[in-house]
Amino acid sequence: MIYDYLFKNKITGLGQWIVSKINLKLAKIVLRLMKENKKIKILEIGHGRGEFADILSYLAKKKKKNLQYIGIEQNYTLSQNAKKKGYQILNIKIPPFPKSKSIKDFDVIYMSHVLEHFSGYNEVNAVLQFIHKSLKKDGFFVLFAPDYLDWKEDYFTVDYSHEFILMTRRINQLFKDHGLTIKKIKYARGNFLSPWTRLIYFFHFLIKLIAGILYSLTNIDIFFKLKITFGRNIIVVGQKREN
Repeated sequence: MIYDYLFKNKITGLGQWIVSKINLKLAKIVLRLMKENKKIKILEIGHGRGEFADILSYLAKKKKKNLQYIGIEQNYTLSQNAKKKGYQILNIKIPPFPKSKSIKDFDVIYMSHVLEHFSGYNEVNAVLQFIHKSLKKDGFFVLFAPDYLDWKEDYFTVDYSHEFILMTRRINQLFKDHGLTIKKIKYARGNFLSPWTRLIYFFHFLIKLIAGILYSLTNIDIFFKLKITFGRNIIVVGQKREN
């Protein structure tokens, strides 16, 4: 089953803490885009284990916002787990794209560690065309993705299904070609956002060096996980413009 290896692979305690913290920061970024809106419609492409959706739902409730969340998740087990928690989930692979009347007029479309899984620029172009079409006027697309320039060979070894290379310049070009004006670009290492990422870099470099040597000697997976813990990710906020 697609991505069974991913969700059956246990997350370390440190990894889970970092995931929770970075998703809290990402959810706050999304909600700040909608600070004036009492009603928010959001599509998440790649629901996964649901960390982002859980935190976003909690914060929206706390801020007394009416959140309509819809998720797309390819993995059957993960989608069923999400449905048990009450989320509206489409268990599909895109493309092809859903034709449901509810899949339109989103205030925000959010995608975390998904765009790099599409096979080539033709498929990525189709996905971004779908996103532009599905957003409301002036809606936002928030992308969270690994930076190939920092991850290097680990960009591919971390996940066999990584195919499309992403880096800031390429993302900038993609957004411009698909009717998205970039409003914000930030970087993240673990749960640290720029400018703190510059300080974390030296810590990351040391861990990557030591853990990489230990992994090559032992082939113990925990060392590989430590090696990539503070790899740099890119956060891009784009706003829809009419072509």
